[in-house]
Amino acid sequence: PVQLLAGESERAALAGEPLQASRLALQALRATVRSASTSGPPRSATGGEQPDLDDTYAQLAARQLRLESLAERNTTRTPTMQALEREIALLRTRLSVAYDARAAAGRSDNTAAAAGPPADAATRIATLPAGQFAWVYWAGTERSWLWEIRAERVTLRALPGRAELARRVDALVRSVRRLASPAEIDAAATRLEQAILPPWRDRNGQQQGFVVADGVLGAVPWPLLGARHGGARITLLTSAAALYADARRPPPPWTAGRAPRIALFGNPLFGTAQPALAPLPGTAREVQAIAAIAPAAITVRAEGANATRAALLGLPRGTVDIVHLATHATLDARVPELASLVLSRVDDRGRPLAGELRARDLLDWQAGPGLVVLSACDSAAEPSATVDGRLNLVRALLQTNSRAVIASLWPVSDAGAVQLMTLLYRGLLLHGRAPADALQDAQAAMAANPRWSAPFYWAGFVITEAGT
Repeated sequence: PVQLLAGESERAALAGEPLQASRLALQALRATVRSASTSGPPRSATGGEQPDLDDTYAQLAARQLRLESLAERNTTRTPTMQALEREIALLRTRLSVAYDARAAAGRSDNTAAAAGPPADAATRIATLPAGQFAWVYWAGTERSWLWEIRAERVTLRALPGRAELARRVDALVRSVRRLASPAEIDAAATRLEQAILPPWRDRNGQQQGFVVADGVLGAVPWPLLGARHGGARITLLTSAAALYADARRPPPPWTAGRAPRIALFGNPLFGTAQPALAPLPGTAREVQAIAAIAPAAITVRAEGANATRAALLGLPRGTVDIVHLATHATLDARVPELASLVLSRVDDRGRPLAGELRARDLLDWQAGPGLVVLSACDSAAEPSATVDGRLNLVRALLQTNSRAVIASLWPVSDAGAVQLMTLLYRGLLLHGRAPADALQDAQAAMAANPRWSAPFYWAGFVITEAGT
């Protein structure tokens, strides 16, 4: 139904019938949502239900945590550790088979609108105020689609398949990360824009955009594309449902005059346990720079041995507005739910601690800060473009009461992170800026500074918001 309606929308547009084309585009979007939400649980090759992924994940996480704890206390692999490794390998295989079965069934990678428009989407989705636009993407095998939503109409555009999109996204990200010449970055950005963007000349002054990315498009450095076109502010959304005014969470309280309460976590101790993690002395400078902007706003400052998993999870509900985490983030390419933030793995006496905070653990987090800032390498990255149902750190945080998450798409430069975060928190604390505005201001200031103008230093930080 999606392909048929999309084709009819294209034909209506070519025939000079924009209203009919817009109506059909909305129907195609609704069909996408219905197919994703009614497909039911994946079936195994023998026709039975797939094993409960949540239960399998819980078993895997428990064994992984036990193995890590044993590894911290033993210098050699004990029989118990070897048995755990075999069990972990079996559980990982089960999860991989389940995810592959979903992909083979033809479902979209993380179908962008799966949690999106309700039944009355046709009457509610085209309600964006003048001056705003939204792009909802669906990445398909042979052909992808873009729903361009504006106040006056919805337009459906055909895009290349996901493999071609992945090649162009990868080319741009690689050129940025290796600090290529401006000309090379410009060429890679232009090729990507030709594949995924509608004509910017048709923006009519609309400079506030929302993007619901799908699959590999979650790895696009959207701030860079916005900066290339008049400084458009682009905010990522978890689903099309967040486009509705009544689904958006209220603005952060500090934009109305109340000072925010901030919890800072940084420079954790990783010890000598495997896998080895490099110390992060730069995060101590980052925490210090943020605290110096408005000392009275800092209600929790946890560094070194105090930057623990228990301290973070133990933050009482409603006691902080912003949580800043400056540490390592790890990703799992086959099982995205195993993505984790790594906090202190030893206490001040060198005794081992459980330091990994996985995406699943965050779902039970009670603190509910309005904004979470992950100043951690790769914390927003999509680990795989072929895994359905991914649950990375950003999405896990937005399943709680957090309104927005700022996170990085690639490894963070220590000096660049300190500079960007200082500018970000000046906007938040001294000028009462909303998170998306404060981030854009900070990135614009970096881009205008010859020392930090390379997109590597600033374009990797993206902000993602969620609806209810």
